[in-house]
Amino acid sequence: MATCCKVAVIVVNVLMLLVGLVFLIVGAWTYLDREDVLYLSKVNDDATYSDVELPGFLEVVAAVAIASGGCMVVLSILGLCGAGRNSRCLLALSAGFLVVLFLLQLCVIALTVLTQRRVESNLHEGLMNGIRDQYIGNLNFVNRFSSSYDNAQVTFECCGVDNYTDFGSSTKWIDRTSLKVPKTCCKLDKSRYIHDRVYVHSVDERCGHKPFSNNSHIDKPCFEDIKGWINETVYMLLVSSAVVAGVQVLGILVAICMIRNLGSSPKGYEA
Repeated sequence: MATCCKVAVIVVNVLMLLVGLVFLIVGAWTYLDREDVLYLSKVNDDATYSDVELPGFLEVVAAVAIASGGCMVVLSILGLCGAGRNSRCLLALSAGFLVVLFLLQLCVIALTVLTQRRVESNLHEGLMNGIRDQYIGNLNFVNRFSSSYDNAQVTFECCGVDNYTDFGSSTKWIDRTSLKVPKTCCKLDKSRYIHDRVYVHSVDERCGHKPFSNNSHIDKPCFEDIKGWINETVYMLLVSSAVVAGVQVLGILVAICMIRNLGSSPKGYEA
């Protein structure tokens, strides 16, 4: 029993180490490799976008994922040291921190679900309001919503929220009088735009003036793709959080098991 318990502690802590590293990677990918589309999840309760550089809920969850993954890596090493040295103190410390981390994980999962529902209910109206009040559509002018929406149009190869005529309501679109659709509605070299921020038309340079199905994306609206991207990102984070929570519970249980075995052995734990 004692040997089995010690092996279980080692196996679970190695698993926790691996899961923690994966959680770190998932959180970092969500936070860093988002091509600015993540900003579109920052819609407020009044269906508007604030240009203040405050973190949105996905960024907060991603940051928590990074922190949780890092803590799990540290606690797994602590647990392995406790098992290797037969130290009740190290094992108890590891189990105690895991309990706290598990409770925080449950709170984050609940908060993520509730906030995601709020964002989804305000997303469509928020995007429409953003195009009307904030969309500039020019690389020479900095506006977080405008650049994020342009990135979304290039990334998802789409145009407008419901259709390309949505830009007719824009009050700040610089090229509104000369173009029928923004340049990012055209078929562009995607990698050049995303990485170099330049318009390189892959079909027709006159697309903005005369958009057709063969030289632009006017037949494909963006709303479902943007909503789907946000939902998929949230789902990935929730699944990862659930797996992490399950591994944390295992870590707590095997640590308690080994602590009890150490306490019941008059000569200390012997594998």
